[in-house]
Amino acid sequence: MNSNKIIIDISDICDKEIGSSKSVNIKCNFDLNDPEIQIAKPIKGLISITNIGNSVLLDGKLTTSAKLKCDRCLKNYSKNVNIEIAGEFSKNQSDENVINSDGTVNLTKIILDELLLSIPLKSLCKKNCKILNYN
Repeated sequence: MNSNKIIIDISDICDKEIGSSKSVNIKCNFDLNDPEIQIAKPIKGLISITNIGNSVLLDGKLTTSAKLKCDRCLKNYSKNVNIEIAGEFSKNQSDENVINSDGTVNLTKIILDELLLSIPLKSLCKKNCKILNYN
């Protein structure tokens, strides 16, 4: 796994009987190329993969830490981010999430989407943060 591409090999589970499953540890660095949101720690966690015939189901929980800017006081702070992913990857090449011909799946989009949804729209460094006083 390299920066900004999260690809895992699932060829071994695709060749097994329906219902077979395995778990994969994920640990990767990710750069959003966004000055407002920076990923401070590697994204890591465990993903379960289950063969359901012509598709596999992925389910997992990942964690990271993001550097954010408080919307009230404008200070930078770090926030732990929990990412839950679930998805289906198909051998059918016309589907959105596909199992590549080499037996790999690209998790980049699904993890990025869930990461962005896990970051609060209103970013506060603490619940009782005071608004900047410009006087």
